[in-house]
Amino acid sequence: MKTPLPLSQELTIDKEQPQKAHSFERKNAWSWRFPLRTAIVGVFLVLIIGILDYYTGANVSLALLYLLPVTAAGWFVGRRVALLLAALAAVAWFVPDYLLHDAGYLPVSFWNAVTIFCIFGGMGLVMTVLREERDRLRVSLERLADLAEREAHAARTDPLTGLQNARAFHESLERAWAGFLRHGQPLALAFIDLDNFKIINDRHGHAAGDELLDRLANELHSTVRKEDIAGRLGGDEFAVLLPGATIDSSRQVMRRFQERVQTIADDFAESGLGVSIGLAAATPQMESSQQLLKAADLAMYQVKASGKDGMAVDYGEMGQLTVLHPNRTAKAPVNRNDSASTSAKSNTLPE
Repeated sequence: MKTPLPLSQELTIDKEQPQKAHSFERKNAWSWRFPLRTAIVGVFLVLIIGILDYYTGANVSLALLYLLPVTAAGWFVGRRVALLLAALAAVAWFVPDYLLHDAGYLPVSFWNAVTIFCIFGGMGLVMTVLREERDRLRVSLERLADLAEREAHAARTDPLTGLQNARAFHESLERAWAGFLRHGQPLALAFIDLDNFKIINDRHGHAAGDELLDRLANELHSTVRKEDIAGRLGGDEFAVLLPGATIDSSRQVMRRFQERVQTIADDFAESGLGVSIGLAAATPQMESSQQLLKAADLAMYQVKASGKDGMAVDYGEMGQLTVLHPNRTAKAPVNRNDSASTSAKSNTLPE
């Protein structure tokens, strides 16, 4: 059953429909009125030039002036009108040329008129071909631009989840770090790793694992704010940039994500699905964005070491982490320097 639209949205649609119809009517009218006007103006120009050509006498020829309406018709209207004006120009040139000479000059006047028709008609056809080639080139360039945009988007997007890939996330991290240094606004980073994902792959197959990653990515995308940036770093690892967010507000965002993951985990109760999240905030003492990433990575591994399925928050004070487990009540403060030894993976962002 189709969900009815809100009244405000229906009113907006009703207002837009007459505007679109009116725009289409104007465009349709322009598509035939402009060529028709061009053709009419071209006919009048040819006739006026023919009259002037008659009054200037046999010693002065205005043949070149006929090129203006013929070539304009070839460019703006098309082949048929261009050839029509070329024939009219030949007749308009033939009549005064014949009237200004004796009867024995008729074959010459006729041959000159045929020559003018061929030359002017050819010029009109050339202008039509040039216009058509210009239009084809424009369409080709638009397609190439669209293809290049799609390729650029594909090069920065994870094909499975639609999130940013590792390369794009790294670039976003550098830009966010530059903004943090320039404006001093809060910046947080969450490092997310799925728990027991390999078990799900082994028991249910890689297709089910890919579907799970896609579901989790959708939940992550719908949980974070519009200004936040989520990316898949590879395998079952994700990361989220939270520019302008304090560590406490970022923790609330990640807590909501944990709750959504829990609903998905119910479908894999025998596998122990969960998420280990490391959350860290940028501080002036950090020398680069990689230190922020390392802090979040180490916090995530501290969750792994304390039983998985939780969140470790690095408050950046005296090297202390706070590990929070959604299904437990205890909060365990841990020395961040001691937790560094528990990390067996690389602390740098994959390229």
